[in-house]
Amino acid sequence: MATLIGCAAMTSCDKPEGEKKAEAERKARESAPSTRRRPAIKIEDVPAPGQVTWTVKAGDDAGKIATEIYGHRVMAGLLTMFNEITPLERLTEGRVLKTPSIAKMFHEANPGSDELPVLYQLVKDYSDFRALLPDYLEQRKAQQKSPEAGTITLKPETEAELKRLADSVEAGGKEIEIASSREPVRKAINGQLQQVATQLRALATGAVDAEGKDCEQVHLHMAFAFRASLAWMKKTAQ
Repeated sequence: MATLIGCAAMTSCDKPEGEKKAEAERKARESAPSTRRRPAIKIEDVPAPGQVTWTVKAGDDAGKIATEIYGHRVMAGLLTMFNEITPLERLTEGRVLKTPSIAKMFHEANPGSDELPVLYQLVKDYSDFRALLPDYLEQRKAQQKSPEAGTITLKPETEAELKRLADSVEAGGKEIEIASSREPVRKAINGQLQQVATQLRALATGAVDAEGKDCEQVHLHMAFAFRASLAWMKKTAQ
């Protein structure tokens, strides 16, 4: 038995320096404050849309309504899922849709879920990104003289806010996935959120693409994450 213990100890001690360093860095990342969401925010801390219902008018579609309420048409899928509208269903004039904050969507789907605080934080992160976007785009417009990929110089506060949001979104995704390995949807949600975090960090460096699709990727991957989260909340409430 002593021999076995000694061998195990030697195996640990005899790891290559590169492997030891990689393992130490991994442990440092997992224990870093950015992977923990404290203090948890409340639903009241998440900005609500200007109106909590929408009466469909002639010419309305889900994309148009999502743009008005949630800031981007990619949230149309989330809106239709919450209102239990099928993909091919037409919106009839006079129909009243529920348009609460995305945080309230999650709460209504599963009010007893332990995951709600982290989801609320993610919704607030997205709201903060949308609030930052006009100023960021002004800086971009002033410096990007040609429709080509390049780099701009951001205001220090803009760079800092983009990095903060990246850290927060990354932490939220990790927290969701780490909580349970038995639900594949958690990994899918985290995967989308890591894409958001990566894109936010790229924006923070001042890097810009030729077509402005870098900002669109933040909206798109966040929309995917929110849709998967809403479906997850509905399923786990059953």
